[in-house]
Amino acid sequence: WDPNFTRHNSGSEVRPEGECDALKEVAGQRQGLLDRFAAALTCARPPASLPSRDRQDAGAWTRRAAGRKPNCGSTAYQVPHEGAIMAAMHPTESEVATSPHTPNIFSAGASAAGYAMQLRYSLYCAIEKLKTSLDWQISIEAGDDIEISTIEGYRSLLQLKHRAPGTTLTDSSSDLWKTIRIWCEALSARAIEIGSTQFHLITTSRPAEGAISTYLGLDEAKRDVSAAATKLNFIATTSDGKTNKRSYAAWLALPEDLQEALLNRICIVTASPRIDEVEGQLELACRLAVRRANVKTFVSHLEGWWETNV
Repeated sequence: WDPNFTRHNSGSEVRPEGECDALKEVAGQRQGLLDRFAAALTCARPPASLPSRDRQDAGAWTRRAAGRKPNCGSTAYQVPHEGAIMAAMHPTESEVATSPHTPNIFSAGASAAGYAMQLRYSLYCAIEKLKTSLDWQISIEAGDDIEISTIEGYRSLLQLKHRAPGTTLTDSSSDLWKTIRIWCEALSARAIEIGSTQFHLITTSRPAEGAISTYLGLDEAKRDVSAAATKLNFIATTSDGKTNKRSYAAWLALPEDLQEALLNRICIVTASPRIDEVEGQLELACRLAVRRANVKTFVSHLEGWWETNV
């Protein structure tokens, strides 16, 4: 998008003068905001422990799902057009058939939606952080789905769960227990400093009344760490389900004082905005950067730039 470019791509028609002025204004505002993002951005890479072939396959799949070309060395990517993030939620039948990591269309859709949600939600977090400070960095798939760290050494680890409408986060939910296992194993391996870290499980699932998610939620009136610990211990010691067996073991292996410290620093956010609703929040956040008529286009290009850089 060149602010000095006044012709259509075909070169056969000159844009009206007013449209050119609008494009120049939007492009200038967009570049200013992108420059601020570049100052705060840190680029995350896939874990080194992942086999190289899996890293390549996973990278190729996510690029196809989001409408990007395979990695071609120094070849620049075309910035995705409007709707590229949403396209990740609906892969074509041929993409599903050719992906080695997608045995059926349901797992493909969930994987692509989760990837798209990470991109969009991390961008929203970055915009919100820019309102208060530039002394931070944000990473995707580094310490967690999203990791935000500050210059003072504080970290916020975010686990994102994008689920079908009507889904409820129960006490035996694999989303809950898998997240707890990830954090417990990181603490056991001393990969996380508990005193400087906040843990967030952010899910589109609805809360269940009197459930663990309520006891560890945002509502201080209902928050009860002791009750949450009692429920977790009861489920981990009495359940014979195989799905969460490894998670139960990781929780029980954690010393009691560390269990309490972890629960005190966990916040579970249920009924979080879905991916299309986060897009609306992005548009609200950017409404002061460009004219109202150009907000959707601005956000679309901003998301394309963000995806290319993270």
